[in-house]
Amino acid sequence: MFKNLKIKSKLILLFLLIGILPVAVVGFISLTQAKHALEERAVDQYVSIREMKSRQIHDYFQTIREQVMTFSNDFMIIDAMRQFKQAFPRVTREVDGTGVDKDQIDHWRNQLAQYYRNDYAAEYRSRNQGHSPDINRVFDPLDDHSIVLQYKYIWTNPNPLGSKDQLDNAGDGSEWSALHEKYHEHIRHFLDEFGYYDIFLCDSKTGDIVYSVYKELDFTTSLINGPYANTGIGRVFKKANASSDPNFVAIDDFNPYPPSYEDQAGFIASPIYDEGEKLGVLIFQMPIDRINALMTNDQRWSEVGLGESGETYVIGEDMVMRSDSRFLIEDHDGYMEALENAGLDNRTIDLIDAKNTSIGLHKINSETARKALAGQHGTEVVKDYRGEKVLSSYSPIDIEGLNWALLAEIDESEAFAATRSLQAAILMVACAIAGIVAVIGWFFARSIALPLSQISETAKAVSSGDINQKVEVESGDEIGELADSFRSLVDYMKEMAGAATKVAEGDLRVDVEARSEKDALGNAFVKMTKYLEDIIGELADNATQLVSAATEISSSSEQMAAGAKNQTQQAEQVATAIEEMTATIMESTKNASEASELAKAASDNANQGNNVVADTINSMQ
Repeated sequence: MFKNLKIKSKLILLFLLIGILPVAVVGFISLTQAKHALEERAVDQYVSIREMKSRQIHDYFQTIREQVMTFSNDFMIIDAMRQFKQAFPRVTREVDGTGVDKDQIDHWRNQLAQYYRNDYAAEYRSRNQGHSPDINRVFDPLDDHSIVLQYKYIWTNPNPLGSKDQLDNAGDGSEWSALHEKYHEHIRHFLDEFGYYDIFLCDSKTGDIVYSVYKELDFTTSLINGPYANTGIGRVFKKANASSDPNFVAIDDFNPYPPSYEDQAGFIASPIYDEGEKLGVLIFQMPIDRINALMTNDQRWSEVGLGESGETYVIGEDMVMRSDSRFLIEDHDGYMEALENAGLDNRTIDLIDAKNTSIGLHKINSETARKALAGQHGTEVVKDYRGEKVLSSYSPIDIEGLNWALLAEIDESEAFAATRSLQAAILMVACAIAGIVAVIGWFFARSIALPLSQISETAKAVSSGDINQKVEVESGDEIGELADSFRSLVDYMKEMAGAATKVAEGDLRVDVEARSEKDALGNAFVKMTKYLEDIIGELADNATQLVSAATEISSSSEQMAAGAKNQTQQAEQVATAIEEMTATIMESTKNASEASELAKAASDNANQGNNVVADTINSMQ
């Protein structure tokens, strides 16, 4: 693959490897370490947020426990409990001064039923997708005391629904109304100060709710055998009422509560004792809004480091949310669409839409939710209830009497955005370095490859027979030395070519000096010219001898013509001369043959010299 690349390309690749490889190695190590550090930082941040929120929820419930326990031991509450429970059974005899008879109570019952079937039912349907409440189930069990007080403090109360607490005294002349006016403002102030939904005083013997701040449908009903005895308020009453410890606190998780239109309601209670005598039970309806505000940071998520997609929420033992989803608050339609895409059942989606809350409705069935409720702590990347991958930090919440868990989550893309930014920055730096190295490598490679390319092209031309080429390379480095050597070689070849031309023209007076003992071409050419000189010299001598012999033959012929007497003798002399001449001619022929062999040897040496030149050119290439 690389052997066919030009030296320039090889040098550029070499520079890129030398420049980029260390950067890549260092960048990879740095990126790995930085990525790990940034991911740990993100995890630590959400662990911190989780622990902070968990502590806030724990402290809030601890505060509620202390408040209900303290308030149940307050002298005002003890006096109010004793007096309300005594006045409650007498209300039918004291109302309107003379009391009410059965016909009046029946009339009030019918009018109160209109409130149940109209005002309450209409609001119930608006919050529950048009579903109607079972009015008969909750209305029919009401006794006379409940009818009288609900009629006076709910039906004839001039304040609108949700503001029935504004009435201090119904003006019916009953002791109960006088006590209500006496204690109501103080208890209501406590409720407003700490944000409770409602506060109840319940008779320990009958279970009757003898006092309520907001006067909803549970007001005056019995928590032992009334319509709400099996709801959260009934359960918490039974637990507190069964305890002989004045400091005992019972708590019941948030659940749908009919008097609150099936909205979520949680209750906490403590018994009321007076010098060892149990008078009743104090019950707080806990504010889900306060918990929701803690989880949403009053909808200022970014201020606690939750960014654009982070949230914290709590779930109960049933895996249902006890606080609202951030996405429901910020993007109602998008949240509803996400629930549909996640496969949540239509009825639950419709209820969330109608009530505009996920509290008590949206079940979180994620892996981290299950682990948290099982008592585990951790932080993992999982799919959340929207089907999105999130960094989820989870843990149980230490609340006595409740099995709750808290999750702090943020979209994985946002949680690790810093890691991706770092990766992009390192990639940009690597690309910039690669570009710089490539430019520098190109210049250096060009400075090396260009003169070598010029020498190569010149060598190709010389090998093709054009020895008049010039090497236009000037440099003080090894390439310059190579160029100088090549120029010397070309000059030497020119010299040899000139000498060979003279020899071919017959001029053997050439001056070619071998430049070293290893200069085969020069040595061969010198030997060849020397052999040629020797052969030509011998040929000249033989020619002189032939001329002399011819002269002698001519002389002998003249003598033969002058005297016949000596013919025989002269003939013998001629024969002898002819023999000598023949021997001379044979010797000349032999010398000519030797000259021919010498000429052939010279030709072979010349060919050898030519091969040496070709080998030299090939080696240079």
